[in-house]
Amino acid sequence: MFGENEHLWRSFYAEHSEDGYIFRTGVEKRYFGDKKEYYQHFEAQMDFNVYSDQFYLGIGFRTIDIEVDGEWVKEHRPMINATFKYKRFKNRSRVTYRIKPVGDNIWRFRNKISLTLMKPIYIAYEIFADYGKPLFYRNRMSAGVKYGFANIFYLFETISGETKHVIGTYFKVRF
Repeated sequence: MFGENEHLWRSFYAEHSEDGYIFRTGVEKRYFGDKKEYYQHFEAQMDFNVYSDQFYLGIGFRTIDIEVDGEWVKEHRPMINATFKYKRFKNRSRVTYRIKPVGDNIWRFRNKISLTLMKPIYIAYEIFADYGKPLFYRNRMSAGVKYGFANIFYLFETISGETKHVIGTYFKVRF
């Protein structure tokens, strides 16, 4: 059913918000080709409302397990986020320090811009810039539908000219 460049991503998150902060934690698993799992991450993040439910600053940590040449390797990623929201527009910038088990640790910048066309339909575009790599060597375009606690999306990703087609689900429970 799936070819080498066709992927399935599944995410499950829990989120709690009150008095100007949002705490979220969750997991994501990724599959490709013959539905073999090749990636998973666990993430915890705290966002703080800086201005009128429009601007948030956050800190977080992500632990990633990824299969490379038949071996599972672990990478740690502390991160800082800045998110601006206005009506149907959202812009999230993220700076991450990638602590890798092999090779040099590197800095990564990501910027994701989202627009809700009409509830529940949205589109998004995200760029990546890693220190020491060509500028914006990786980008993602996505479109999806959010309804209640569920989000179903299609994502098209290019990495140095190679492409991925992703069908994904994202479930978030708020408490």
